[in-house]
Amino acid sequence: MLAIVLIATLASCGSAIKRDARRLKRKCDVVQGTEVSEEQARCIAKLYGIKQTRSCPLEVDRTDDFGQPAFRIRESCSGVGIFVAESTGRVLAVLTGDERLLAEAKHWIEAVIESRDQDGYFGARYHKAVGGANGQVICDLWPHMVMIDALISHYETVGDPRVIPMLRRFFQFCRDLPDEQFIPARNRDFGDWKPFIQYDRAGDMLPHIYWLYNHTGETWLLALATRFYQRIKPPVGEWLDDHVVHFTQRFRYPGNYYAQSKAAWHLEASEYWYDQHLSTWGQQPRGIFGADERIRPGCVDPRQAIETCGMVEFAKSFYILGRITGHCVYADRCEDVMLNHFPASQTPDPVFSTRRTPGMI
Repeated sequence: MLAIVLIATLASCGSAIKRDARRLKRKCDVVQGTEVSEEQARCIAKLYGIKQTRSCPLEVDRTDDFGQPAFRIRESCSGVGIFVAESTGRVLAVLTGDERLLAEAKHWIEAVIESRDQDGYFGARYHKAVGGANGQVICDLWPHMVMIDALISHYETVGDPRVIPMLRRFFQFCRDLPDEQFIPARNRDFGDWKPFIQYDRAGDMLPHIYWLYNHTGETWLLALATRFYQRIKPPVGEWLDDHVVHFTQRFRYPGNYYAQSKAAWHLEASEYWYDQHLSTWGQQPRGIFGADERIRPGCVDPRQAIETCGMVEFAKSFYILGRITGHCVYADRCEDVMLNHFPASQTPDPVFSTRRTPGMI
């Protein structure tokens, strides 16, 4: 799938491809439309950080990946490689079977699991009790909203028997937090805005709690889901939220809670906020809206751009709502964003960036 996305990236980003081709031609003497020699391939491997060592010799293979003749350049002991298509001279940076990345992921998963406290908390101790300038102490649960995605993926991949008991204990910890420490409303006197991101995004914990409930069937988890849902920051003014990532997550929360409430108006609320937002700010083609970090008055025309972060969070919201409802519209919306805009937000290298991409593909 990554390979397909990267091919789409090269097909979509004409200017980026031209810049890349000029760079390769200048540094490695690559001429578009001609065959790439092994010497040139080695130069390109060096350019893109594929290094030869005594323990990991560089290998250059001929391959037919992606339906066209290509050289596969890799370190034989790691599987990291790039593809150089003979017909175009373009570089596709593809991470395939990278044992080093697997080891890196295992290292951090193990570190997270080993960080468990007896009371069920896990993660950095700093977030367990964050003190503010006003003397207020809160527990910052936002990092856990992100990390639990990785733990669930880890469990679904390898079946690690430690994950479900760990999450059960952690959610008991959340259940037992006193109200003054649990998802507090934003307080400017606190002196730091970061611990209050959880106030905007408290609904991100819902799919994790429902996942665990589907494995254990314990009803106290549903009461905890309601507690998180009731702590979500309410809309302020006309718009649900003016921040691009906050909105692309927050609009789905009522629809996510519908899985528990079975109240049709929760689904309708998600659609209301989506339609209201896109009808004003979404004048770009194929399902995005103009937001350079935030929506801006007057910036509504098709020339506006959206952050990569907003694309990815939009897609996550759509597939969560799609799994709950079975409605094909969410699959269509996800496809619009991920197959039209997301490829154009990536460089052929690829190098991650919070990139603003105009909706003009």
